[in-house]
Amino acid sequence: MVGDVHMIKVEALNAERQLMRIDVPRSLGVGTFDMVRISDGTKLIALYNAAGGAENLTSDPGTITITEFDLEAGVLKATFNFTGTDPLNQLPDVVEVTEGSFTALFEGVPGANNTFSANIDSSGYTPDDIVVETSVVNQYPRVSITTTKDDKKMVLTFPLTVTEGTFEMGTEVVVGDEIVASYTPVVGTSITYVSIPGSLVITNYDLANGIIEGTFNFTGRDASGQDPTIYQIT
Repeated sequence: MVGDVHMIKVEALNAERQLMRIDVPRSLGVGTFDMVRISDGTKLIALYNAAGGAENLTSDPGTITITEFDLEAGVLKATFNFTGTDPLNQLPDVVEVTEGSFTALFEGVPGANNTFSANIDSSGYTPDDIVVETSVVNQYPRVSITTTKDDKKMVLTFPLTVTEGTFEMGTEVVVGDEIVASYTPVVGTSITYVSIPGSLVITNYDLANGIIEGTFNFTGRDASGQDPTIYQIT
């Protein structure tokens, strides 16, 4: 942790004491990203030190391509290239780092720090499995949280365009910016009851670090209106 930012530092040291280090924000996913030259400890940066009292040469420029980043299993795989120079522009030293690659295994976090809990008609619901997925609907990036406990399933889905605040729920995703929750008492047997009505309160929205926190309540009803059963999710 650097400040409030989760970081992964990958260091490699050879027999000649030459050091290479890459600082990776834990909020990064799969993709190609540019490195910075100077960091406060919370930025994507690479450095090389030739040992023997040499100064650090940092990425100017540099890129990393992350092919796997699994916070739950604790796996980070990537390839990288960078030109190492003195970040203070006081030394003429330059090093070209090419065809770099690594696989870093670290202590994963079960559920990747995801938590979810609710009450169904005053009975506690703490799921055994939490799956978080992202998608795009009509250009709206979305996140869906699917949870299961025994035969029960509860889903909460909302657009990533939300901010901290209170939002009303709808019954289905059509445009892409709707917030919808649903509850299925017995998967494969019963119908799914959707939020009519419901509300979502986002209390912490820090997308850069991959953190969204909030609370929600909804009344689960049959969207067709044929089944009079009601579930209160609080």
